[in-house]
Amino acid sequence: MNFFKDYKFFINIINHNKKEFNSVNYNNKKRILVEFNNFCSDHIALSYCSNILKRKFKADIYAYPGHILLSYPLKQNLINKIKFILGNFFKLKYFGVYKSFGTKKIFFPKPKRKIIEKADKALKIFISKVKTLKDLEKFKYKNVLIGDLLYDTYLKNRYDIIPTINLKSNDFLKFAFEFLILFEYWNDYIKNNEVKAIISSHSVYSIGILGRIGLKNNIESFVLTYDEFKRINKKNPMQGQEVKRFKEIFKNLNKSKKIELIKQSKNKINNRLLGKYSADYGYITKSPFGLGRKLKINKKKKKIFVIATHDFVDGPHALGNSIFPDFYQWFTNLCNYSNKSDDIWLVKNHPDFGDDFAKYIQYERVVTKNILKKFPKVRILHKNTTLNDLHNIKVDAVFTVNGTIAFDFALLGTPVANCSLNNPYINYNFNFHLKNESELKNFIFNFEKEKKKLKIKKYELYQCYGMRNIFFTRNWFFNNLDETTKEVGSYHKLHKPVFYNYWVKNFNNFDKEYTQKKIVEFIESKRIFLLDNQNFGNY
Repeated sequence: MNFFKDYKFFINIINHNKKEFNSVNYNNKKRILVEFNNFCSDHIALSYCSNILKRKFKADIYAYPGHILLSYPLKQNLINKIKFILGNFFKLKYFGVYKSFGTKKIFFPKPKRKIIEKADKALKIFISKVKTLKDLEKFKYKNVLIGDLLYDTYLKNRYDIIPTINLKSNDFLKFAFEFLILFEYWNDYIKNNEVKAIISSHSVYSIGILGRIGLKNNIESFVLTYDEFKRINKKNPMQGQEVKRFKEIFKNLNKSKKIELIKQSKNKINNRLLGKYSADYGYITKSPFGLGRKLKINKKKKKIFVIATHDFVDGPHALGNSIFPDFYQWFTNLCNYSNKSDDIWLVKNHPDFGDDFAKYIQYERVVTKNILKKFPKVRILHKNTTLNDLHNIKVDAVFTVNGTIAFDFALLGTPVANCSLNNPYINYNFNFHLKNESELKNFIFNFEKEKKKLKIKKYELYQCYGMRNIFFTRNWFFNNLDETTKEVGSYHKLHKPVFYNYWVKNFNNFDKEYTQKKIVEFIESKRIFLLDNQNFGNY
């Protein structure tokens, strides 16, 4: 049944797009490169942005698969080759969607012998330079930082029970070679084609390779999703760099805007504490607050430390480098410290969000349990344990790398140690921001002294939340993502063909002229974000 429903949704959006967009091509050498993927709500915004770039540069739209080495191999097997050819020729499913909004060609990279030879030489350079995991995350090739992208792509592709990297393993070196082939392919492609702009869905993993090569060659490079449209540049090649300027931006707002931002932020935070869903953190489909499990822990005079795990393979370098090179190394080192202290150590995994996230949450829990076999002192909490449950037992401190939990526990007045200077809250003092392993050890073993340095100010919390979720709004294309998410059925349905049907049905509510105008203005500007934020300001 779902197949026939989806088929109908594809037909609806394809027919709609054919009426909406001019499919005439310029047939010159100029190209707009856009990522070919299956993120349905992204496609709506992409269709308008790519066509505006097409007209601006008088260039044709070319689509490329962006998740190579992440979700599928560089070399297609026979079945996948046939699927790609037939899908392309008959304009099936997503091929049809892209063609319907004016994409001239959808192509899969096919590296030639000279590219493979270049990659072979690159691998020798790589092996000579990369001796540690820290070397890997800082590795540059041809003046392009790619070590962090390779690191995260490998982890995500493998989903290993031990989610870190053995630099000497044949498996990793083979993967690194394929990654370098992909890099050399795109580097050669950019050199030999007149690429005017690039639109990708992320700036991390192998998806980020093309954008970084584009920056090196002064090509306009954008990241586009249903909730964000931003320009990446040499100063901001990674996501989340704007957080380092929150205070400065807020300071420059006039008084009335400051008051309004804080007012709206308070309201949003109160709703969050009440457990209401918000597109501010769309992926959090289950509230971390409320009461879940009553914990029976005899604290006595001991301290209670909680390690809040991350999805071990979910882009540890997405925001930049941290104290430890990946989440596994961070977690195991904290567990090692537990053996040297008399404190109570607990581990909190993400709650079970269900739906499409269920397998990722299960993986996180399996990895955690596997690690804890070596650390009997550390106790893993039930998956339904909430932040309020932990607050009720008077937790002393929480450890994260750069997770949302750092903000949430600050709301409850609990000290949180961020084990990275690249975290969303770095501009504020309601958390500890640890620079290195020495500071982390000092925080653990001199906690009573260190905790006195923390001053959690509600105003800072309101300001931070307001800057992150109101000033840097997610409503850049869809007017009200909270309402859109509710109307389509769930967060996960934003990314499925049912969203096409939702869009076609609600198209009459879309202010096309206004939306196109703001996209054009943003592209013509040098701003980093397209912000439709109640006129709070630009960035």
